[in-house]
This record gives sequence, structure tokens and C-alpha cells, in this order.
Amino acid sequence: MDLYAPAKLKSMGHKQLQEARADIMQEISDLEAVRNRSSVQEVGLRNLRASLEIASDILAERGDGVLRAGGGSGGRPVHDPLELPRGERLRQERRQEQRDHARYMTYRAIDGSPVYAVGSGQRYSDIPGMTPSEDPHAIGNLVRAALTGNRSGLSAEVSAALSEGALTQGGYAVPSVLSSSVIDLMQANSVLVNSGMPVINLTSDNLTIARVTSVPEFSVKIENQEFDESDMTFGAVKIVPKMIGCLIRASLEVIEDGPNFPALIEDTIAKAFAAQIDNYGLNGVAGTQSPKGIFAETDIASTDVAAASLSWLSLSAASLAVKNRNHMPSVALMTPTREHALLESVDLQDRWLGPPPTLANTTILSSTQVPAAKEIIGDFSQFVLGLRNGFRLDFTDVGAGAFEKNQRVFRVYWRGNFAVLDETAFQVINVT
Repeated sequence: MDLYAPAKLKSMGHKQLQEARADIMQEISDLEAVRNRSSVQEVGLRNLRASLEIASDILAERGDGVLRAGGGSGGRPVHDPLELPRGERLRQERRQEQRDHARYMTYRAIDGSPVYAVGSGQRYSDIPGMTPSEDPHAIGNLVRAALTGNRSGLSAEVSAALSEGALTQGGYAVPSVLSSSVIDLMQANSVLVNSGMPVINLTSDNLTIARVTSVPEFSVKIENQEFDESDMTFGAVKIVPKMIGCLIRASLEVIEDGPNFPALIEDTIAKAFAAQIDNYGLNGVAGTQSPKGIFAETDIASTDVAAASLSWLSLSAASLAVKNRNHMPSVALMTPTREHALLESVDLQDRWLGPPPTLANTTILSSTQVPAAKEIIGDFSQFVLGLRNGFRLDFTDVGAGAFEKNQRVFRVYWRGNFAVLDETAFQVINVT
């Protein structure tokens, strides 16, 4: 780029060069975030890195305080944000926040701070502030090392996690750098996440999100008369994380000898976790108030339909109810049996009946966690899961015949909870 040509950089004043360097760093960051870069983008990235080196060298000569990883002029430039002028630092922070807002779902806590979330097709480990593990099977390797005592060949991250806990004390607290990869796998297996439910990274033990509960109505003003008064009212949704966990059993022989054990245990944990997320998110926990479950939300509108009358038309009617409340339903969720029956429906000439045009933008999904007497349609971006990243692994060989069978039982648990941001975005069908 001409702007970042060496001669151009050298001719810049000190402040102008600092701003140019900040812009270069921003462009590098944007390009590095692109997963499948084209050859043109790769060339551009190399040129930008070279320009950054030149700009950093010039500023270092001028006493700008540029640090270099590894020392010398050949290292990668590293900037301590506190060394930048306050105005430039704030400008970089604003640009970073704007870029994060564009890339991820962003909610505002009641204190105004941003809270990031990801939806279907995005990775929890990519949320701003996360540092995904470089070990592709970190959790599986941690489990194997904890149970067998063999710590050879472990990554530094797994070794650090093992040093923080002791099996005699009940287990290990798994840091976010390791657990986020399992949450990524959970997302891929959760029907609620695939329906559009965002997963929020909770940065505290409770989160309060502001929401509008009543929108103002606009009206035509008559000359020399006052506007009609219409209030906008605000409410709040509070997410307080609760314990969410599961038990997994495995033989010591598989743990010690199975070459695919690390990948297998991570997949098992993720699928069991996803099943419980879907169960609690849909049905809640019996006898408690939280997690409540979306079907237990009394403020969500519902329609009673006889089982014999269930059809594409009854689903379309529920979709219309959501649209009349100014939402666009994206997913209809039901049992696998009902989905199968709906997709197999035929007319009097045995021709397949597909969904009507009114459901053209609605995806039909199914889950065994949906109750037999329920269906739901709506915009699932208005139903969220908040997770406190990091989880705990406990192990035992006592009880339920585990010792006699040479087995180990894993207890895995996170802290999280659900919240409906807007009840009017859903319509429940009660099958009578």
C-alpha cells in the first residue's frame, strides 16, 4: 500500500507515524481474524507486517518505547498499551470494541459494559478475551494424565492445570483456556444452540441485562396540538449461574491403552453436556425455580391443538402469531416423531405435502428433549444461555461397582443458566 511505503513512513511526523502504526496493527488484526484468506490477502498481510516492522523501528529510534519479543530488531513488535498516548489508546480501544461488536453478539450489562456471546456457527473460544488452547485434546489428555499418573508429552497448559489440583482433594479446576474447546463441541451438538440460542460468556457470578418491555407508539401531530404521550418502559433480565453437570464412566483399560481416548472423552463430555443443556433449557429442573426451562415460562403465549389436527397449517398459524408480535420466527422445534410425521404428510393422491410459503424461512428441528405434548416456534436469539467459563473434573473408582469393574467415574460440572429476553418472540403449541 502506498500509505505504508517505507519512504512515506520515514517522512511522517512522530504523531502521524504513531497513528499510521496503530492503523497498520488494526489491519493486521482484521486480516489475521479471517480464517480462509485468499492469496491476495496473504500478500497484503505480509506487506503490512513488513510495514509494521519499519514503522516500529523508526519510532524506536525516536524513543517511542517499542518492545520486541525475543529482543533485537528482528523480533515481533509488542506494544504496552499504557505506553501509548491516552488519546491513541482510547481510540484503539473504541475501534477494538466496535470490531468485536460487529463480529459477535453483544449485550449490554446494566452497568453499560459489553458482554459477548456466540451463536450457531461461531466458536465460544473465539469470544474476545478468550485464549483457546493450542492442545487439540487438552481435556482428554488432562483426564488420562490425572488417572494414570503418566504426565509425559503434556502441553504446558495441561501440566499447569494438573499442578493446580490434586486427585486426593476431589479433582481439578479446569481453566477457561482448556474448557472453551469442549464448549465449542457442546455448541455443535446442542439443538438449542443450532436453533439460534446465543451462548453468553459470563464474566461474573450474576449478569443483569437491560431490556425494553414496552415500546413507544408514534402518532401524527395535529397542528397547534400536543403529541400523544407514549411511554417506553424498561426491565431487566438477571442471569444467576447454577450448577450444570453430568457423570461419565470409563474402564481403566480404555483410559490407559486407547489411542483415541483423549478425543473420545472430549466428545463424550461435549455430547452429554449438550443433552443436559437442551433438557434444562427446554424443561428446567423439576422442583426448583432455576433453571426454569422455556416451556415453563408462563408469559409465553400458547395454542392448544388436538394431536389429530397437527399439520403444516397449525404450525403456520403459530408462526403468524409470532409475526403479529413483530418477530420473525426462525425455528420450529418438536419431537423427532412429530417431525417425521409432519414431513411424511401427503394429500389425497399420496403426494408429499411440503411446508407452505409462510414457513419458507423457518427451519424445522427436532430433539428427544422436547416433551411429547409440546412444540415451540420462534426467534431463539431471544433465549440465551449464560456460562461461567471453566469447569471442574472430579474422579472416583468407588461406588456403583466401579472398583470391582476397574472403572473410573467422571463428574463434570459447569455453572450456567438460561434467560428469556423477550417472551413475545415465541409461541408454544400444546398438543391435546
